[in-house]
Amino acid sequence: DVFDCSHSVPLGSRHYFKYLQSRGVTHFKVPLSWDQILPTGLPSQPQQSVVTCYRNLLKELLGAGLQPLVILHGSSIPDGLRSRFGGWESQELVNKFQQYAEFAFHEFGALVRSWVTLSELDNLQHAGLHADAPSPLQSVLKLHRNIYQIFHEKFPNGGRLLSLGLRQSDVAILPQLKASTTVSSAIVPQEYSPVFIFHDILNNCSPSESDWLQLLGRFLQVVNMNDLHIVGLDVTDMLAQMNIQDVSFSDGVSLKTETEGFKRSYQNVWDRFGPQTTPERDAFLNDSFPAGFQWATSSESFKIEGGWSEGGKGETIWDRFGHENNVFDNQTADLACDSYHKVDYDVYLLRGLHVNTYQFSISWARIFPSGHGGSHSEKGALYYDKLINALIESGIHPVATLYHWDLPQALQDYGGWTNGSIVEAFRDYAEFCFSRFGDRVKTWNTFNSPWVVSHAGYGTGEHPPGIKDYVVASYQVTHNMLKSHAEAWHVYNDKYRKSHGGKVGIALNSDWAEPKDPSSVEDKAAADRYLQSMLGWFAHPVFVNGDYPAALKTQIEKKRNECPLSEPARLPVFTPEESQRIRGTADFFGLTHYTSRLVNSSNGNGMPTEYSGDTFNDSHRIEYMKGYINEALKAYDLDGVNVKGYIATSLMDSFEWRDGYKFAFGLHHVDFNQPNRPRSPKYSAHFYHNVMRDNGFPTPDDEKPVYGHFRKGFIWSTATASYQVTAKSLSCSTFVTSPVKIKLMLTISRLKGVGELMEKGLSIWDKFAHTPLRVLNDDTGDVACNSYNKVEEDVAILKQLKVTHYRFSISWPRVLPDGTTKHINEAGLNYYHRLVDALLAANIQPHITLYHWDLPQALQDIGGWENVTIVDRFKEYADFIFERLGDKVKFWITINEPYNIANIGHGYGAAAPGISFRPGTLPYIVGHHLLKAHAEAWHLYNDKYRAKQMGNISITINSDWSEPRNPYKQEDVDAARRVVQFYIGWFAHPVFNGDYSDTMKTIIRERSLAANLTKSRYRLYNWWKVSDKTSLLTLALNPSRLPEFTPEEIKRIKGTYDYFGFNHYTTVLGFPVDYKNLQHYDADRGAGTIVDRTWLDSGSDWLKVSPFGFRRILNFIKEEYGNPPIIITENGMSEHGPIDLNDVHRSYYYEKYINQVLKAYLLDNVDIRGYTAWSLMDNLEWARGFSERFGLFYVNHSDPNLPRVAKDSVSTYATIITCNGFPDPALGPHECL
Repeated sequence: DVFDCSHSVPLGSRHYFKYLQSRGVTHFKVPLSWDQILPTGLPSQPQQSVVTCYRNLLKELLGAGLQPLVILHGSSIPDGLRSRFGGWESQELVNKFQQYAEFAFHEFGALVRSWVTLSELDNLQHAGLHADAPSPLQSVLKLHRNIYQIFHEKFPNGGRLLSLGLRQSDVAILPQLKASTTVSSAIVPQEYSPVFIFHDILNNCSPSESDWLQLLGRFLQVVNMNDLHIVGLDVTDMLAQMNIQDVSFSDGVSLKTETEGFKRSYQNVWDRFGPQTTPERDAFLNDSFPAGFQWATSSESFKIEGGWSEGGKGETIWDRFGHENNVFDNQTADLACDSYHKVDYDVYLLRGLHVNTYQFSISWARIFPSGHGGSHSEKGALYYDKLINALIESGIHPVATLYHWDLPQALQDYGGWTNGSIVEAFRDYAEFCFSRFGDRVKTWNTFNSPWVVSHAGYGTGEHPPGIKDYVVASYQVTHNMLKSHAEAWHVYNDKYRKSHGGKVGIALNSDWAEPKDPSSVEDKAAADRYLQSMLGWFAHPVFVNGDYPAALKTQIEKKRNECPLSEPARLPVFTPEESQRIRGTADFFGLTHYTSRLVNSSNGNGMPTEYSGDTFNDSHRIEYMKGYINEALKAYDLDGVNVKGYIATSLMDSFEWRDGYKFAFGLHHVDFNQPNRPRSPKYSAHFYHNVMRDNGFPTPDDEKPVYGHFRKGFIWSTATASYQVTAKSLSCSTFVTSPVKIKLMLTISRLKGVGELMEKGLSIWDKFAHTPLRVLNDDTGDVACNSYNKVEEDVAILKQLKVTHYRFSISWPRVLPDGTTKHINEAGLNYYHRLVDALLAANIQPHITLYHWDLPQALQDIGGWENVTIVDRFKEYADFIFERLGDKVKFWITINEPYNIANIGHGYGAAAPGISFRPGTLPYIVGHHLLKAHAEAWHLYNDKYRAKQMGNISITINSDWSEPRNPYKQEDVDAARRVVQFYIGWFAHPVFNGDYSDTMKTIIRERSLAANLTKSRYRLYNWWKVSDKTSLLTLALNPSRLPEFTPEEIKRIKGTYDYFGFNHYTTVLGFPVDYKNLQHYDADRGAGTIVDRTWLDSGSDWLKVSPFGFRRILNFIKEEYGNPPIIITENGMSEHGPIDLNDVHRSYYYEKYINQVLKAYLLDNVDIRGYTAWSLMDNLEWARGFSERFGLFYVNHSDPNLPRVAKDSVSTYATIITCNGFPDPALGPHECL
């Protein structure tokens, strides 16, 4: 059912298919859905999404080396067709099926070699409407003959097969058919030589082990018969039904033990999911759970009830443990949440959550104070009556746990769970609860997390009764709990099931374990032992064979032999009768799970969390719940696991066992400082309510794809930056600025065979990359992608990509080595002429960035962007480039990402020039000068070149989008706004609106004044005294650390754009942070950011896949800046680690992000003019070196020729470009596909 195309092919399917292929499977059955493919019955009106899904499934199978065996139809007839045409005796229905078959052959024939027309013919003999009606089976066999003829006459292709699917019972039907030429020719027409695929109905046989083995033995004999030609075997039903034991056959066939089969289940899981890439593993699934899914929260009696001695309640082992000061801070649960007196309050909380199920535990000592029936407390029973009745009146299904760790102390005084007589006591207690509450409680857990009782209570002694005995007691406790569970189950099964109609199970807790090194046999064995000793210890006796796992028994015996001087652990032995009584005593598998572990040589799910003392804003819990619930959805939806419900631990904060009130698991906060214990919902309660309301995670409306096209003439581009790709920079062992020394170095380089460096000057990134520890792995751009010498190759891959534009940057020091027009490198400029000419010849428009971070080092030596004179230097540089290249170039960017230059390079110091010692002032000064430089270049082009060159020029601004961490909290909403205003607004507001935003100006001014910075000062290198670089000019400014523009400057900067160049990659979640009097950008912003951990990772720790934010920030630009024309000048996703050209994660990213752009254009009327994918090829990713790769093309740096190799995402992006968007599949195949 996972592959029935009622939804898309599950992510990771190919890994599953490859796993099957690796195990020797050759074919995979694909039953088509007639009514899904042709819902109206007409081939002209197919459901295209379903057709596409099946086509993708078939391709996945073939790609994994499996041949699809396609079944056109089973025995049932779609209700819609049956109501219109009748059953198989109807000629109209037969005609419709024949049309459907032809449609399927046409759509899928190229991908399928083996077909089955119909299967399960046995059911057809009952399809006639009356005694005189023609046999439906005769009609179907005639239909099969006709389809067979059509198959081979209209769709000839050697080697393809078509047949019928028969079961064992079908053989008995065939002789019953009326003898006729129609029937006989359908069965044995000599001219067609049909093949019948035979399917023995194994699940009609006896389920006993001996019968199964006899059946298998007979079957193997048949397979080996010389006179029977068997070409294949479908073992699905056989393996699903068999319970394999140790056995050897006389012919040498042997089967492994049942215990090893159970052990292999872990190995199978590791093998299946091990090959997953991180994006595949972490991909978020948008889908819903089935109708009737149980959504619940939970509590435990001892942790919430209080009233520890009221109503005749007896003392529990946890009461004694707490009163003996064994709990954190000597706390007790005497009052706890006072739920004993607050039934209505607690049920009110449950109604507010809108859960349909509530799991609670019954206190054994509150019902039977001494642990035995003779001490029955009616008041205690009435409390649970009241709770159960209130739940049912509220439409909430009660789930009761009989034992959740709080044993009556009176029983512990006689040994507790180590005393075998406790089995009878638990049986009596269980029977009372079934009798008293069973008419209303339909779901029961006998035990919750019994492993904790054995391990912590009797092994490590961390829990009461505090016994440290892993040799005898811990194993004996498990033994007695398993027998107690079985007896309780049998009591219910024998006495109450028929009248009450409920279910009884056991809730087992377990971590998941992965081998730390998947290739290590020892690590796999260790992980297996971990799981067998935790989950298998209890699950194996109940769910497998009534006995402990062989791995556990073997390990204990091994330790006995290895450590003869130590007292060996004693694992009790079940008698055959006990094993038989325990085995199968569960109507469901309750699982309590919290975490996973790397190991070397769902019932109950929550996590303790406090966020910086913020009681109600438990965003970490939300991320945890979101991730875990989604994994449960994947298990149900993709893996076919029969998940029936999810229980979030817990309803409210409570007494957390040994930790007292230290940790808080609750969806509701409980104020334990108040005697009336008030409850308040946390953010996670709102979240969980929404998940339950939606029954999972259906695709949000803003994430559903939209179909349509961008405007005619839309710009499709990709991009690079000069330092990252062009290479051939100077050796940086000595940093020089004198032209004489530069020429000397060039001569030396030529002698060394480096190539023709053409007098390129040093850039700040040359120096930064050659400074140890600045760039990861000390990578440099000395070689990069060598695009300087590969113009033809780069243009060729651009043509392969089908882009209309190519965005690249000019290296300022390549054309002006010292940053000024005093020294011009004509050879360097000629490289850009060659590139532009080659692009134009390929009908690709150049889109040039004047400055992409690689400032001439000569200018940095005199202050760089901190020195206001750089405004004039940049204007001179821009003038030079416009004059030389402007007649060929129609799209210009002055400066790329001024935020990164100002804050990353001059605040954090994580990029060139690597300055971080004045984070409160320098970034704002640099940003001030960047804005002025941009404006001067824009005015220069506008006044001097626009009329004759007719180009467009603007600035490219980058920004994340920010959502509030908690959308219900105003402080988080305000913080998210500040994140955006301090990011995109820092540079966009002056250009598009005039001056810095009021938000920035007000906050920075107020924080400057609060720190007594009455006169903020910044230093400027004295440009005209080059020989005296220490000479400083101190300027008295306004009281704010943010420089002010004069009215004239505001006017000159405002409106200096022809479009909004915008770079965007990801979204963050903002929340307030008070940095006190610290003076830096983050403190001024007053906000921190996190990400939703369920968002897909990339190869960069800062980039999470969050497409929805793209549409939102585009709308922000529209609203905030007057809907300017927008060209998206960068957008893309990185990877790291092993090279994989099948970059499905990048294809996914582009499809989702570009579709959000299309929504902004089509649905929101945002004026989008173009899109640029970052980047054309893998390159030096700044301070991350070559470790992170954004490229559409892989560059092999181990090959001196640096070949460019297309990744699979090239095809994805090229298709989107060719289609100019996303054609609607409902309209049929588009010419662009």
